[in-house]
This record gives sequence, structure tokens and C-alpha cells, in this order.
Amino acid sequence: MTHRRTFYTLLVLALTMLGTGAASASPSLYIIPNVTTLDIGTTTVGTPITRGIYLQNVGTSDLYVYSVTTVGDFTPLNVPGPFQPIQPGFSVYMELRLDATSVGTQTGGAEYNTNAPFGYYQGLTGVVEEGTSPPQAIMVNANADSMVRQGSPTTNYGSSHTLGIRRPSSGLGRYSFLRFNVPAFTGTVQSAVLRIRTKSTTINQAQVYDVNMGWGESTITWNNWTSGGTTYSFLRNTGSLPANQWHEIDVHEAIPAGGGTVTIGIATNLDLTLLQFHSRESANKPTLELIVQ
Repeated sequence: MTHRRTFYTLLVLALTMLGTGAASASPSLYIIPNVTTLDIGTTTVGTPITRGIYLQNVGTSDLYVYSVTTVGDFTPLNVPGPFQPIQPGFSVYMELRLDATSVGTQTGGAEYNTNAPFGYYQGLTGVVEEGTSPPQAIMVNANADSMVRQGSPTTNYGSSHTLGIRRPSSGLGRYSFLRFNVPAFTGTVQSAVLRIRTKSTTINQAQVYDVNMGWGESTITWNNWTSGGTTYSFLRNTGSLPANQWHEIDVHEAIPAGGGTVTIGIATNLDLTLLQFHSRESANKPTLELIVQ
């Protein structure tokens, strides 16, 4: 009888030990880098960045990652699927992305849903700064242009296919004006050029002005262009303007911040030769070309 009780006692003890060993076999998640809050890094708005991490199984049975749920401006990438076990002592690679949808310090976290007995949550952070937008090209056709002629002081040339400049002398002077409506833009003007195409004559130099006046293409004349409080600012002298060529003239100082109306005046105080160039009514229209950023 004693031997029988001893056998049963040993059997129960063995079964208990086996049961205890089975219960102790469990997975355990360890994340590398092992930090409370993971810093993804710094980027500019609209430019996501990622940081890689390792999911390591430091337990004694297979680890299954069912899902990774993120909070905030973050997205998990390359998450191991629920049918991809991580064996004890092994690790897998995945990434966390800072989506960079808005400017500022972004905070959030990632929750790892696994078959481990304890959950795992890691904080996430990153910085999103204002980015530098790519340069933007803006081309504007003149919406009004005309010349005024000293020898015909009441005549309007707003519908002419030709503009012209000439030094005022013996009643021969001519000035030309071009107006552009620059659309609204953000950023800073990096360059702005007036493009005109000359006709069959060449002059040595012209003067370019930023003109502030209220004028009508169909009404401006030599007699009235200075009326109504017209003001103008000298921008620069050009170099030689050879015939039958396109010429680019720097006028960046005349462009109002954010866009608006621009009137450019062109004259010459050196040449008695008449320089003619194409107006907006011709095939070779004057344009204003900007680069903003």
C-alpha cells in the first residue's frame, strides 16, 4: 500500500512539473532600439522619412505580430504578418514613417499587438519644418501696350502692331509702355525679365522705368501720359539692342510682392535712331517672365 501511494505521489509531481514547464513557455517582445520614445528624425513638410526598428523575440516560444497600430502622423511599414512567426532568439525588421503632413513637433506612438502575455507600446516623435518649395516659373503676356509720339501728341497707338522709342529732339521723341497683371504668388521673386523682340533697327542703349500711372491702352497719348499724378522710377540702362532679336531686360525691382499690376516704360536719351519692337498685337508678343521661390 505504501509503495502504491508513493507511485501516485511521484506521478502527480511529474505531471505538475510538466504542466509548469508548458505554462512557462511564452513569447516576449523586445524592440531595438529599446527606448520609451523613438525619435524618427527631422524633415520638411511633404517629405516623409522612415526609421527602421527590430522586433526581437526574447521569449521561449514563437511570437506572432498581429498588427501594429500607430497614433499621430506616423505609419508602420513592413509589419510581419500574423502567419510569420518570430522564433525565440530571432528578430525581424520593420519601419516607422513620419508622414510629415504638417509643420511642428509631431508626437504619437505605436502599439504592438502580439500573442505575448504583455502588450507593448512605444512613443514616437519627430520634427517637421517648413520646406523650400521648388522654383515656380510664371510667364505673363502684356494686357496693354502703347507708345506715345511727340510729333503726334494727340494720337493714340494702342492698336498698333509696333512700339517704338526715340530720343526727344526736334519733335521726334517716342516712349513705349507695357502693362502686365502678374497673378498672385507666394515666395520671393528670384528673377523677372521683360522679353521684347526688336524689328529692323539697332540702338546702343535704352532706359527702363517702373511707371506708376493710371492709363488706358486706347486713350494714352503724348499729351496726357504724365497727367493724373504719374510717377516713375529708373530701373536700369540696357546694353545695345540689335535688330531682329529677342532681348531680355531685368525688371525684378518692379514686381510687387505677391503679384499685381506692373507698368514698364521704355525710352532712350541717346539715340535719334528709331528703335521699333513688336507689340502684343503682333505674333512676337512682349512677355514678362518670373521665377519665384
